[in-house]
Amino acid sequence: MPTRPTPQTGGLCDQLGIDEAIRRERLAFLDMLNGDHALADELVKVVIAPNVDDIIDRFYARLQTDPVARSFIADADILTRLKTTQKAYLLSLGIDFDSAQYFEERLRVGHAHAWVGLPLMIYQCAYAILQQIIIDCMVPSAAPARRAPLTAFLLKITALDMSLAIEAYHGMQVQGLNRSIDRLQHRQQSLQLRASVDALTETLNRAEILRLLEQVLRRSRPNQEPVSIIMLDLDFFKKVNDELGHPTGDRVLQQVAARIKSAVRNVDSVGRYGGEEFLVVLPGASEEMAMRIGERIRKNVAASPIKCDDRLIGMTVSEGVTVLGNGDTHEAMIARADRALYRAKHGGRDRVSYAAPETSRG
Repeated sequence: MPTRPTPQTGGLCDQLGIDEAIRRERLAFLDMLNGDHALADELVKVVIAPNVDDIIDRFYARLQTDPVARSFIADADILTRLKTTQKAYLLSLGIDFDSAQYFEERLRVGHAHAWVGLPLMIYQCAYAILQQIIIDCMVPSAAPARRAPLTAFLLKITALDMSLAIEAYHGMQVQGLNRSIDRLQHRQQSLQLRASVDALTETLNRAEILRLLEQVLRRSRPNQEPVSIIMLDLDFFKKVNDELGHPTGDRVLQQVAARIKSAVRNVDSVGRYGGEEFLVVLPGASEEMAMRIGERIRKNVAASPIKCDDRLIGMTVSEGVTVLGNGDTHEAMIARADRALYRAKHGGRDRVSYAAPETSRG
């Protein structure tokens, strides 16, 4: 069977949870007793060691008759290394079979086969082939009275070895599957993030900020928790685009968005509603709190000019604030905040205006 050294990140027994109790259970299940140690020594000394080279040659000759198995051992250098590894495996077959080291070494065999991608079907068939070759060698090597107990032990020890190797094989396959799932989940999360974020400003896009607002409203209504929103618009932004060009306008939008995000709380969400207009969702925020946050945003944006290349561009925002009222939909809140924003624009810009719900929250 092809084996190849693989990178180890710790004992496979530990990784697969095979402790002393599980080792005892496995051996008991196979009816392997302390007296079987003598059979292990006899099997190696009487049957395997005198015939080991012949066993290996016959084993790999048989594997080469299968096209799939042959593809793993076609290279002469690889085959030479595999035969050396297989010889060490055979000469240790069953020796100290109840030790942690024996279990660890047999687990590594399965780990190695999984690492090179050997199909499990070939792997299991190879064990049956190896068993038969060793049994054939008992006829000239072991006394007739010893063949039955040695054969019985051979079947048990190869069953143990195969169970451990397959366990490690499956363990590595599961690890690989988990890694693939993690990569797919990470990719899905990345795709979801890209689908929900405005590429220019790195705020939520219109669809996502509206979805989030609806979600916040659904959560708040049963307990009548306050929710506020802010609609804000950059003042005289069209002039920036017209006089300085859209690339400069884009950089202004990016920096204003960053200043808005730095002024809100961790629980708040900022989205680009369209063009130079932003929507801020404020869960749990009363009218007073929303006005304070709005004022903080206004000051943050106006605090210093925005630097674009060698230009310093002064920028302000106008804002409309409202709080959730009885029976409000998100459309009604946005329309009300828009009216407050309109008043802020016509009241001189660079200010925060509030629009109260038509009905109180009772």
